[in-house]
Amino acid sequence: MWDRGLHSFKMFNAARKQGCHILGRVPAHVKFEVVKNLPDGSYVSWIAPDGKSRKKGATRLPVPVIEYIVEENGVEKVYRLITDLMDVVTFPALLLAREYHQRWEAENTRL
Repeated sequence: MWDRGLHSFKMFNAARKQGCHILGRVPAHVKFEVVKNLPDGSYVSWIAPDGKSRKKGATRLPVPVIEYIVEENGVEKVYRLITDLMDVVTFPALLLAREYHQRWEAENTRL
């Protein structure tokens, strides 16, 4: 799991090559094209390689995108997550959003 701003193609691809799974938040300004809607409310899009990776032969990768809204101090905030977990039966959007948000809450908790 990673926080927003750490969603680059290089990081995504490197994690996949190491056999890791990814669940990360992307900044609000990063938008994804809806390529295919999934039954859990998420959708498939693409994460494109940067110029250097493209020159080395890298091609875009499919990426499920999960969008959800959290109300914070009376204001609705849209969260957008990307993952490599394509099985929406085993890893439905609601479960992944809940897990990501719990991780985020734990990181922000002071002891």
